[in-house]
Amino acid sequence: MKKGLNLLLTLVVTVIGVLFLTGCGPMKEPTPSMQGTMYTQVNMWEEKGKIIATNYQRGRLIPVNSLVTINGYSSKSISFTINGESTPLEVVNVEKFTKLPVEGLSSRLFSKSKVDLSKFSKKAREAIEYGNVENGMTKSEVLISRGFPPAHVTPNTQSNLWKYWQNRWVTRNVEFKNNKVSGLAGWGTGNN
Repeated sequence: MKKGLNLLLTLVVTVIGVLFLTGCGPMKEPTPSMQGTMYTQVNMWEEKGKIIATNYQRGRLIPVNSLVTINGYSSKSISFTINGESTPLEVVNVEKFTKLPVEGLSSRLFSKSKVDLSKFSKKAREAIEYGNVENGMTKSEVLISRGFPPAHVTPNTQSNLWKYWQNRWVTRNVEFKNNKVSGLAGWGTGNN
């Protein structure tokens, strides 16, 4: 009995230590702007329960306009659950890459209103459905389809060159001319 209690105490101390060292800390209750029915504003990719705000395009696609509930947030992450699912997901903010605090990231990723996809062409809506980027898409369509590029390499979405990461090692550039995609560099076949 005493051995089991010691093991439990060791586990609790370890978890608290890990939270302290990672800076995650306990989750706070959602702010009023995060409460109620919320919708994703961009496509996101989840891998092993996490969505890295650096915006890697790996894992399961969480489509734009997915109905979600924000469970809480910390200084480094946002916990949410997709309607109809029981397992919470976590958006991990790497502020040196997003240049946003968690609250700013939350308002970029979630809203009480759906994104109006009807204003886009059928071809753009099909690309958005799969998280793809294609020549001729507007900047707005790319943002919804692929999410925001990391701000440390694309500090301004008004620029005509955006850089995305497929994963930690593979980068992909989107070139724009007259607000439309004019070139893709580093983009392979399949999901792009």
